[in-house]
Amino acid sequence: MFWKQATLKTKVTEIRPENLPFLHKTAAKHWTDVTQFPQKYQELFNNYVVANRVHIGDYNPEFKYYRVIALHGDVPNDNGDLWWWGDPKNPEEPELLRFDKSANKHVFETFNGRGNFKNHENDDVTKAVGIILDAAPNYEGKFIEALIAVDSKKDPDLVRGIEAGYIDSVSMGCLCGHSICTVCGHKATNEYDYCDHLKYMKGQTISYNGELVKVAEDNRQVNFIELSWVTVPADQHAKLLEKVAKNWNIVLSANNNVLYSVIQQALADSKMISSPEEYQNLINKLKAEL
Repeated sequence: MFWKQATLKTKVTEIRPENLPFLHKTAAKHWTDVTQFPQKYQELFNNYVVANRVHIGDYNPEFKYYRVIALHGDVPNDNGDLWWWGDPKNPEEPELLRFDKSANKHVFETFNGRGNFKNHENDDVTKAVGIILDAAPNYEGKFIEALIAVDSKKDPDLVRGIEAGYIDSVSMGCLCGHSICTVCGHKATNEYDYCDHLKYMKGQTISYNGELVKVAEDNRQVNFIELSWVTVPADQHAKLLEKVAKNWNIVLSANNNVLYSVIQQALADSKMISSPEEYQNLINKLKAEL
């Protein structure tokens, strides 16, 4: 298993049983859960989850809220790491839209409740400068949006930098069960298993079997564990999208994108309806989704 961060250059560390914090179930390095954060972070996240259901939430003035692009799908970043977007009609497709049955959530949803840090300094939960409230897919742009709450009392300099516009980039951190070489299809569970393409040519474009191929690492079994503010992101377009004001109803869970996707699928399904019963089933399904 790999641990990755999307700043240049990617740090790849072999994950062993003796250093897996999710096995130890402690607030160990590179792994934080909402229950490990200060009480006000937990309350903020829990309030947001409730607000997401009823579209009403209390605004906490101690935090500043930002909507960001966490990462893109289908395009290798500058480190040569790749996450396939997937197919919303096929939940088994890799990787970002995949529904992980063991976790009972989509891969992109593993961002929820994770820590917001600076420069991947996530070895201690007390270094968190905020919390990720939500993540949602942007189908048109094929990227994952995240809603971050930054603790303005804890790090006012960071907030001033974001507000002034000279801090505007983020970088994800994740665990990967294995990866696949985009050139030869070799599967690796740690850096010692890499094929020669990933060892020596990752990020390059090479000729392979008469075709030009980008050497990238197709990451699978992904679990996102943090999102950091950085100066040089590996995904050059992982940027701040907007500052969120008090009206959470506008941006809760990037609901506009989710709503768009649900309605679009419902319209497509409606073309195949041949009976009143099927029509009622579609209405019930749409109500459940919304």
